[in-house]
Amino acid sequence: MRTTIAAMSALLTGAWPLLRRRRPLAAAALSATMVAMLAAAGAWATGYVPPITRLAGADRYATSAAVAATYAAPQATVYVASGAGYADALSGAPLAGAHGAPLLLVAPTSIPAAVHAQLVRLQPTYIVVLGGPSVVSDAVMTQLQTLTTPAGGASRLYGSDRYATSAAVLATYPTPATTTPVIYLVAGTDYPDGLSAAALAGHQGAPLALVQQNAIPPLVLAQLQRLKPASIVVLGGPSVVSDAVLSQLNGLTTPAGGASRIAGIDRYQTSALISQAGYPSLPPASVVYVASGTGFADALSGAPLAARDGVPLLLVEPTVLPASIGTELTRLDARSMVVLGGDGAVSGRVLLAMSDDLDPNAPLPGACSVFPSDNVWNVPVDGLPVAADSANMIAKIGLASHLHADFDAIGDGIPYNIVSPTTPTSTVTFDYSSESDHVPYPVPPSPVIEGGSDRHLLMVDPVTCRLWELYAASQSGSTWHAGSGATWDLTSNALRHDGWTSADAAGLPIFAGLVRYDEVAAGAILHALRFTAPSTCTGYIYPARHFASQTSCGPTSDPPMGLRVRLKASVDISGFGPQAQVVLTALKTYGMILADNGSPWYVSGAPDVRWNDDDLHQLQTLHGSDFEVVDTSGLVNGP
Repeated sequence: MRTTIAAMSALLTGAWPLLRRRRPLAAAALSATMVAMLAAAGAWATGYVPPITRLAGADRYATSAAVAATYAAPQATVYVASGAGYADALSGAPLAGAHGAPLLLVAPTSIPAAVHAQLVRLQPTYIVVLGGPSVVSDAVMTQLQTLTTPAGGASRLYGSDRYATSAAVLATYPTPATTTPVIYLVAGTDYPDGLSAAALAGHQGAPLALVQQNAIPPLVLAQLQRLKPASIVVLGGPSVVSDAVLSQLNGLTTPAGGASRIAGIDRYQTSALISQAGYPSLPPASVVYVASGTGFADALSGAPLAARDGVPLLLVEPTVLPASIGTELTRLDARSMVVLGGDGAVSGRVLLAMSDDLDPNAPLPGACSVFPSDNVWNVPVDGLPVAADSANMIAKIGLASHLHADFDAIGDGIPYNIVSPTTPTSTVTFDYSSESDHVPYPVPPSPVIEGGSDRHLLMVDPVTCRLWELYAASQSGSTWHAGSGATWDLTSNALRHDGWTSADAAGLPIFAGLVRYDEVAAGAILHALRFTAPSTCTGYIYPARHFASQTSCGPTSDPPMGLRVRLKASVDISGFGPQAQVVLTALKTYGMILADNGSPWYVSGAPDVRWNDDDLHQLQTLHGSDFEVVDTSGLVNGP
């Protein structure tokens, strides 16, 4: 999808359509960033969902902002805490989670730029600062007052120390008519045991209180007496909260004796035990949040988000997946995971280990198909006749050129993002504005984007059954720009306007033609695939809507966009590996549709760390001479 300067001049005068050429991507080393992108390629029930994605920034404050970016604007209330210490944020994170509100971290004497941008975007009516002037300065408080709508809506929850601040947070919970179902308690001298509990407490609407190892601070004790808990759950062993304190807590429950302890041999097993106790099962398509157990900031920013979504937050080591967490991930049978923090917090090695604990075939709510079953993408063509110009078309693409899987386990391919109705949307500007769909695009924080110059950005919502695609997507600050963009209703056979491009040169949806790992793992691809050819003519056939060429179409010309080819039935595929056989069976049954200018016989797919590249490389033993063009003149099913 490129133009020369001369071509651009012609485009500006409307002389001819946009030329697009895709180059083959060179294999790259497996960097941690790439692992994160690759692990974001997973499965869709009758489509696709990314198993692992990151919410991360350059530091704890930027990561906090990335988490906040998942919340829609405007927000009634935003919570703010110091990123230099954990205690006040730990007390307040469950409160933020219970209210469905974000928690943003600030420096003691300044508001980091990324956090400031999110506060401006969120347009809060109220900002609640957790902690006193010694942790979040009055100068920061003054600045926060200007960021509420209307101004002056910032206030503090704080006390003379971390325990008094904890009591101030507890005081915001209403006095119960009978009892408060449960209150969680953690040591105020360390953070790990409280991180996973903060998400669970927020999900349950339960308070979390800080205590000393051998005493319950008076202000906290007074609040516990007021709240009359039916149950008190202490997080951590006697070395952090003593048995003497646990005994005292037993006298504070109604009825007495309702205090218990959740403690593992280390912070990671404690995290797993909290998850087991709070989430005996998860609904289909649930996500699990993961953060480093050696730092507090990312987990505390993400705890209210996990609470909002009603799912666990688990702790891992920076470079190792603890056995207890791996076991818990397997039990949860989660569809996908969100990692809080960058590669320094949770490495790509851990992401790869976690990918083995995903259930990529878990059902999605709504079970959207990728277009109706009678859509041309989904209709078999193995029974249709060979086109009269088949020999010429195959020769033009390349008789001796080999078939190539343009996707693999190390990053080549076109990834995509699963979004939801709550994903914040962005307004996108376009180079080819007149042929683009001017709608809100649900671009998630830190989206996965195709590498190289094409930079395709694909977004799928399995709840609303909608697809959005951008070509040459780029971000500047909070603004998105693209060469072109299009959206599709996945329940409809409707095409683009005649003559309009999309994120693909042929005006077609890219997502519909990708080879996806979940389909191959399930044993069958039930749709046509997408491929490229070196050059095309100034024409297109159904379902394509756009051409990208200066060469006229004719009996001996280059092929038109939308051309459908299939692997000849006579080709023996029995000697290929299992993944390659699934792809080749689909090419015999459904064929592939010419969608862009590029290298000959390059078949598009989504990157996935689970691809067997040796299997996929076997496809190169096939050549253009093994294919034939299908006569699809009667294959039309929508406007």
